[in-house]
Amino acid sequence: MKDVMNRKMFLIAIVLLFTLLAACVPGGAPGPQASIEIDTVIIYEREGGFAGMSQEWVIHPDGLIDGPGDQQLVVPPEEVQELMQTGVESDIESLLPDMATPDACCDQFTYTLTFVAGDQEWSLIMTDTSEQSLEVSELFSMTEELIADAEPVP
Repeated sequence: MKDVMNRKMFLIAIVLLFTLLAACVPGGAPGPQASIEIDTVIIYEREGGFAGMSQEWVIHPDGLIDGPGDQQLVVPPEEVQELMQTGVESDIESLLPDMATPDACCDQFTYTLTFVAGDQEWSLIMTDTSEQSLEVSELFSMTEELIADAEPVP
């Protein structure tokens, strides 16, 4: 019972932290007319589950993907640009209120998708049981498909 209470308090603190961070997002979030900067990267994280898994992929504009461990993958740069453009057109700042609230009741995964452009970054969070807008779900699906279609770097 004590573990459940500690876990709930931890999750409440995380939700509060993300809420405060969302309030600090700069007003210049990319909108439909924003251009994609060459130094934009996408970070996709998947954490949780029964085993407490933690994986991270960093997707670069040139198609290189740094995966868990020392894994390096590659996809055509056009596919990365399409994902980045979809993120820019989604107006990430307006999607932030849709962020998931972690549920302490079960062993589920938490997915975080972060767009980093220069010194600005925007993150979206989703869990297995959270209800998200179609735009948020589409961004996560596109990212997962991109990683699944990637080939090992020769």
